[in-house]
Amino acid sequence: MDDTPNLKLPIIAAAQAQKHVTHNEALRALDAIVQLAVETADLASPPTAPAEGARYIVAAGAVGAWSGMDGRIAAFQDGGWAFHVPCEGWVAWVTDTALLHVFDGGAWVAQAKGLTSVNPIALVGVATVADATNKLAVKSNAVLFSHDDVTPGNGSIQAKLNKATATTTASVLFQDGWSGRAEMGLTGDDDFHVKVSADGGTWHEGVTIERATGRVSFPNSRYREVLTAARSYYVRPDGNDENNGRTDSAAGAFLTLSGAYAKIAAAIDGAGYDVSLIVAPGSYANIVATTPPIGIRELKIVGRTGVAADVVISGANYIDGHMTLSFAAVTLSAVQTSAISVKIGTVRLRGNVVFDAANIHIWLRDRAICYVDNDYTIAAGAAQHIRMDVQSFYYAANRTVTLTGTPAFTQFIYAQQAAVASFYLCAFSGAATGVRYNISKNALVDTYGAGASFLPGSTAGTVATGGAYT
Repeated sequence: MDDTPNLKLPIIAAAQAQKHVTHNEALRALDAIVQLAVETADLASPPTAPAEGARYIVAAGAVGAWSGMDGRIAAFQDGGWAFHVPCEGWVAWVTDTALLHVFDGGAWVAQAKGLTSVNPIALVGVATVADATNKLAVKSNAVLFSHDDVTPGNGSIQAKLNKATATTTASVLFQDGWSGRAEMGLTGDDDFHVKVSADGGTWHEGVTIERATGRVSFPNSRYREVLTAARSYYVRPDGNDENNGRTDSAAGAFLTLSGAYAKIAAAIDGAGYDVSLIVAPGSYANIVATTPPIGIRELKIVGRTGVAADVVISGANYIDGHMTLSFAAVTLSAVQTSAISVKIGTVRLRGNVVFDAANIHIWLRDRAICYVDNDYTIAAGAAQHIRMDVQSFYYAANRTVTLTGTPAFTQFIYAQQAAVASFYLCAFSGAATGVRYNISKNALVDTYGAGASFLPGSTAGTVATGGAYT
């Protein structure tokens, strides 16, 4: 080997004559490239009167004595030019610009204010270690960000947090012992949220500022947001009842129907507008609504896909109070209880509703109302499909009820205590077994003359104590 592998310094051979020549050549090379500081990196031709020992980075397009030496280190030594080929990673201070340059294997690259790499740099840790998640990590009593008072600075400063999509998060998180306690920002949607937590797991939202209007709401306070238009909330199997329900995402949607209702009823004044719960495919527990909502004209439960089989709600969907609840594109199942149970309220069947097995499909308990706004399906039997007590009212006009699989009923309709059921120009498709009707105590079932066998069943109905079937 005639020279060293990195700096290419000449090596004195064994038994070499005039060893001082080789030794001095190596010293000259070391003098040129160690602690490298060059006059400039902008010259493509040699200066006319270089100082002894002066060094330069040869610019592109070199001419004259530097011809063909682009990018090399040119050192003026003993009245002549010596050239050195840089290797990747060599560092040189350039005097006329006061900048550090690094050779990247192909060219010399200037570094800002002498740092070895800032644009980009993979990780930055200040008094701590940065990692793949926290690429900038600072351990300090305080962190200062100030405006730039040198051109092009204009005296202002902004901290910018940018997220990829509406359903992701851009926020500032405050922690205690590495566990979240407060958060503010765009958390799961594009509204601005301020929320707190006692344990880093369960969060309570204090303030929401709506992106479209700037309207401020306080979900957990006694102050209510007053709606100015109909509104939709979302329910998903991967949601959370501590969310605000405003976006169809795991970070935004509610988890349960009852949880959604409780949060909505406590937070808003509907001002006469409808509120919809858009329900993603999945299985859900029933909704229990015992506190009447303020100002909501109708609370609509709507299967997101429009396919009833995609959303199955199990248990007694219970209304107790002056409110209207409707169902669309859902399957209702309530083994040993009632699929819909209403007391002093209104339920509407808005379309594509399927009744599965239950003890009672529709129980209008006390001054309750059921409007059939669209056709629906009965897929399994029950003790009663409709039970009506205490001045309740069931109304269907020009609707078809489809029965599949010949469901069995103790009575298809049971009406008492001045309840009224009205079937105007309605039809039933399919067959059922059991008693068609049981009417008593001044209740009325009006089929508009459709006949005694109009209602589904295999056995004649009964009328007693002031009841009527027409």
